[in-house]
Amino acid sequence: MLKRYNSSKFAHFGTLVAMFLIMLVVNILTGKIADDYMYVYSFVTGDKLTGLQDTVESLIQHGIEGNGRYFAHFFACIFLILPDFIFDIVNSLVFVSVVEMIYLISRKKDETNNCFTIIIFGFIWLFQLDFGQVCLWLDGSCNYLFGVFFGLIFIIPFVKSMRDEKKLPIALIPLHTLVSVILGGYLEPLSVGFIGAAGLIFLTELIRYKNLSAIRFIPSLLGSVFGLAIMALAPGEAVNKLSGFEPLAFATVVGTALLVILSISPIIFLFCLFLKKAKAAGVEERAVAVSVIIGIGALLSNFVMLIAAYYPFRCSVGIVFMSILATSLLYGTIRDREFVKGKTIIKIVFIIALSLALLVAVVDNAFTYAQIEEHKKIISESDGGKIELYNPVPITRYNAARYLIYLDTEKPNGWPNRFFAEYYGVDEVIGKDRFVDN
Repeated sequence: MLKRYNSSKFAHFGTLVAMFLIMLVVNILTGKIADDYMYVYSFVTGDKLTGLQDTVESLIQHGIEGNGRYFAHFFACIFLILPDFIFDIVNSLVFVSVVEMIYLISRKKDETNNCFTIIIFGFIWLFQLDFGQVCLWLDGSCNYLFGVFFGLIFIIPFVKSMRDEKKLPIALIPLHTLVSVILGGYLEPLSVGFIGAAGLIFLTELIRYKNLSAIRFIPSLLGSVFGLAIMALAPGEAVNKLSGFEPLAFATVVGTALLVILSISPIIFLFCLFLKKAKAAGVEERAVAVSVIIGIGALLSNFVMLIAAYYPFRCSVGIVFMSILATSLLYGTIRDREFVKGKTIIKIVFIIALSLALLVAVVDNAFTYAQIEEHKKIISESDGGKIELYNPVPITRYNAARYLIYLDTEKPNGWPNRFFAEYYGVDEVIGKDRFVDN
């Protein structure tokens, strides 16, 4: 029965639908948090955003005050203007699309392997640090998950060119260049990781394999660098991301980068195992090389954070997703996969771990959702004056509210309280921590 499921195209569609529904549930249970309330309002006028023109004007000002992620915050602002359910649906589709893109570029030709799809899905759930902030939180997803989406669209033609010797169609060069500009200016670690990998593939194609058709990627590479320059040169980028060298801050960032490496050590172990198996099996050099280059891009994505003033775990999105992509690409090259001892035990442990992660994510987010809905009820029954609200108590990394400031407990006029108060139409709001005497 498992063999029939694994090779069924209908079951593959059903698997993707199941993934979509899981993501939709946890997305619905993830309400607005922190920055979401800020990006509802124009950085120019302070009024609520209503359309494209005031969104663009606000983003230009945000580049001066905040950072240069114009493309990422454009999507965030647009979704905050639209009804909540639209983001929940689109974000779930984007997540499933990311899983499917990794699967399609990695699988053997014309192979249907539904277990492989579930493994990719599971690896993202189990190894992405601050999963809720990366894949569920509106502002976070528009920055991180959407960045992976554009990164994959950007890098896949490079992979096909090197591994399969498939030329980028001339008709698609303008579209791919546009995507490259977006990817370049999307998110610092992701942009550097994917551009670095693409540049190495391009050079390897020209120098090692004498593939002159690789010059078709020159507009895309230039576009990606142009996009990166737009982001990096934004005035707010220097103020908020590169705030000068401080030994303690640098040591903290280095420690975080190494901790991220440690957290994905099972993926790195599998990559090394598959690399050894692929070389022993005589897998074509091109297929192995492209996987190694993606792995190098993953490391670039991680260690480029050393020049930043801080390294939040959500910025590990580049090394996590690119490591999963690199490992999946290698796995797809191996024809004889009967080499892992104790496969049944590994499968059982994996299924149990993934099932627990999914259950914990739903329960944790449902609990926070109930607290936020209670806040809305309290606000609706208030006189619109000063109110006090208990901060939610998120437990796991699957909850976007974890490590984010929901409401400040001391500054009612600070961030994010004043945006929260304005959004819900009250004069003043202050947060209270549960289990702490006030």
